[in-house]
Amino acid sequence: MSKRKKYRDRLMAIAQEIVDNSSGRARLAFNEKDDSKGKLETSAHFIKIDGRRVGRDIELYGCEAGLVDWEIVLTMFFEEVLLPVRKSGLEDSYKAAAAMLRNLGHEVFKPNLIQEWDELF
Repeated sequence: MSKRKKYRDRLMAIAQEIVDNSSGRARLAFNEKDDSKGKLETSAHFIKIDGRRVGRDIELYGCEAGLVDWEIVLTMFFEEVLLPVRKSGLEDSYKAAAAMLRNLGHEVFKPNLIQEWDELF
């Protein structure tokens, strides 16, 4: 399995963890419009909280990792997904997903950047 697919699968697992700990407020959408359940064939998997899109397509984060370093992709995922989860008041979802993302960062970031990564959480 390629590193890109492995890490994309890990991001998908983090997204599922957000859903699983959200008491029904979040769900993993697929091929939907951003603001409704209407079909949109050009979309892939993404999180919706209270019916509103959060972040990019999970698959897109994986593709972006082929263009830039994983450190950048994980930081974008933190900013675009985890921070809105926390701001939405889904503390259990945030805590569970943050632990997973933080651990993934420990596999990806260079040793001299780990402390800065940890301070985000």
